[in-house]
Amino acid sequence: MSRPAPASITVAKPSDFILPEFDVEPLVVALENVNAVYLYHQPAMIQGLPADDYAGAGTAGATYLLPVIPSEDGLPYTFQLATTAATTITRTYYESSDTTISGATYSSIGTDSGTSGASGIVSDGPYTIAASTRHIKIVYATAATMYPEAICVYPTPAAGVPAPTDAGFVAYDDGLYDTATGAPIHKELLDRCRKSTLAVWHDRKQCGYSLFCNTDPDGDEGETHMISIGSTDSITMPIARMRLPGYMASARMTAKAIGITAGSTVTDGITITLKGDDTAVIELDASGAVESGSVSVTPTGDDLARHIDVSVELSGESIAAFELHSLIIWPEAA
Repeated sequence: MSRPAPASITVAKPSDFILPEFDVEPLVVALENVNAVYLYHQPAMIQGLPADDYAGAGTAGATYLLPVIPSEDGLPYTFQLATTAATTITRTYYESSDTTISGATYSSIGTDSGTSGASGIVSDGPYTIAASTRHIKIVYATAATMYPEAICVYPTPAAGVPAPTDAGFVAYDDGLYDTATGAPIHKELLDRCRKSTLAVWHDRKQCGYSLFCNTDPDGDEGETHMISIGSTDSITMPIARMRLPGYMASARMTAKAIGITAGSTVTDGITITLKGDDTAVIELDASGAVESGSVSVTPTGDDLARHIDVSVELSGESIAAFELHSLIIWPEAA
């Protein structure tokens, strides 16, 4: 018995499904595609351009604290950095199951050191992120200067297709199907095409919006923090457009943010307005912990042009100043 998967998704012709013979095809192609989905569906859980300005001087190091929703299957993830070319950089990656930043316990999941080469793009890992992880810390250090320009973190499953997983994926195994003469086409295998594909899709979150910047590793306020809000200040970030091609109905939006305050928790200090055919609002506290909220909103536009506009307002609410370390939004079809 084996769990076969093609080198890429095989697109069947519509004619294959018109009065097919009572045989293994075309269902076996669809089932092998299910295994391919597990191996090759690699949406970026984190992607974005750090909101930092080094005034032409660069930096000798940077630390990012990012909330995450990792796969329930505890998958390996690849970490990519676009930065200054031909610069030797040490890259260290940590995970934490804690939601409170101050006093959080971190476990190193990988470290690499070397030049960024002619392209300035480095890929590290893949390193496993546990399903229980609530935020990650990425630390870059160099003896020279660097400009971190873009960060991407995406799942990189191992080569083999596994047995049933914690995320609900059930692989296609050819042992009881296409190796037996006259093997039946039955409802369970038809359902497996749909259910296992949806299980992978829902499990591997794809970043739709990100806002983050360099911060001190212990979460203390720093003079160079680029998203800092005074206690009596209010800042509205530029509107961003989240493209959602193919989302035909209501989409569920999950937002997670890390806002650090030297004083009291700033209740509803982070307001996210999501506008499509309707409008929904997520309000998060700046509390020194990973804060989370979810709403549903219907994208606007036609077909591949469907989208949601994202507006973020940060306010000290006359309570306390705070620094927004990161804000990530993940869309998911309802």
